[in-house]
Amino acid sequence: MNKTNILVTLISVSSLICASDIKVKSDLRRSLKKMFSQNFDVDTTDVFVDIYHIPKNMSQGKYRFLLKNTLRLGHQTLIATTNGTNRLPVTINAAIKKDIFIATRPVSYRKPLNSKDFELRKLLIDRNYNDYVIHFPLSADLETIRFIPEGTVLKNGMYDKKPDLQRGEIVQVKLRNGSITVKISGKTRNKGNIGDIIKVSLDNSRQTFSGTINSDKTILVELDR
Repeated sequence: MNKTNILVTLISVSSLICASDIKVKSDLRRSLKKMFSQNFDVDTTDVFVDIYHIPKNMSQGKYRFLLKNTLRLGHQTLIATTNGTNRLPVTINAAIKKDIFIATRPVSYRKPLNSKDFELRKLLIDRNYNDYVIHFPLSADLETIRFIPEGTVLKNGMYDKKPDLQRGEIVQVKLRNGSITVKISGKTRNKGNIGDIIKVSLDNSRQTFSGTINSDKTILVELDR
């Protein structure tokens, strides 16, 4: 075999390997897009997968993926298999487009969470999917816990349940020492819910006490403990 024939043979083999590699990645991408589509409830056209690395011995076929934990977005290595016994590492990056809530106006701190302040927009999400608000919370007991500028994506850490008592509220404090209880006005030093222990300061005094929030929102301070 002369050098020309050897060169042609090498080019042909290289082309076959390249074509096979492209087909394997195409099969993989199709399987991955279907999996992410079903998991995140989006159309396959809204799933974007980059394949960075596949094993050299990977063959064509329909792949499924063995997950140790919940499926997530971003850069990761998944284990692919066609029959459950062959386990091949595949390194990818995955992202999706999905409707999420965006502030249409500035939302002030400690404002009741209101859907009228937000609108749905389809944006690319490439990590930390669980941080985003996909379904707007309908509870009337929720309020913002930070200022939210216009155009900001609403995330779960930006709101919380309204506390039963806010910081700085005037409350009745019950000072109990054994069988003796004295009632006096005070001010909360931090927020809390019924059953929580919070700090309170007494009127005309710099002294603070720790007390339990009662169901009637009075604060019980046990002095003999």
